[in-house]
Formats: sequence, structure tokens, C-alpha cells
Amino acid sequence: MKKFILGLAILTSISAFAGEKEDRVEQALITKYPAITDGTTSISINEYDVDIHKSKMEIKIELKGDKDKESFSKLDKNKLETLVKDIVTYSQNEIGEKVPVKLEIELDRDILPDETLYKHTFEK
Repeated sequence: MKKFILGLAILTSISAFAGEKEDRVEQALITKYPAITDGTTSISINEYDVDIHKSKMEIKIELKGDKDKESFSKLDKNKLETLVKDIVTYSQNEIGEKVPVKLEIELDRDILPDETLYKHTFEK
């Protein structure tokens, strides 16, 4: 019974640490990258959602409303790629590991289903 309680305590502390790490990365990203911009068009980011697993990280960037979808279509795609790579590198540096990163930019809608505007997996 003591081993079971000790194991449960260890698992709880590990999961709490993982959540803190994800929250720390989310806060760092919203501070450093509050908007997606190409110099002429700028879209405010509603939220970052970061999930860190043993050997990979998933980042979801949420935009809000159809107005942001129109603005996203106007973005210079080369500058968008550069910005996304910067976000990935910054996130890897925040966790201290070079892991594969799956990044999605998603349009968050209240009534209609969410729509994925961009999706790419970056290897180490």
C-alpha cells in the first residue's frame, strides 16, 4: 500500500510539472508573439495551446472569427513560414530540447466547427 501511495504521489507531481512547463511555454509565446504579421497584415492571436509529450510538442495557435480568416488569406506566405519557424525554434529553446513540433493555426468559431488554416510538422 505504501508503494502504491508513493507511486501515485510521484505520478501526480510529474503531471503537475508537465502542466507548468506547458503553461510557461504558452505564456512566453503570447508575450513574444502576440500576433501573426507579415509587416502589412497583422492578426492578433487569441490563444496558444501547447502540449508536450516525451518526444514531441504540439502547438495550436487559435485565431478568432471570420475576419481573421480573411486577413490570414492576405498574409505573405513566405513571411508566415519564417514566423512559424521562429515560433518553433523559440518553443524548443523554452523546453530545452530539440523535439519534433506539430504546429497548427486554427480558426476558433463559436457556433460553426473550427477550421484549420495551417498545419505543418517540423522535425528536429
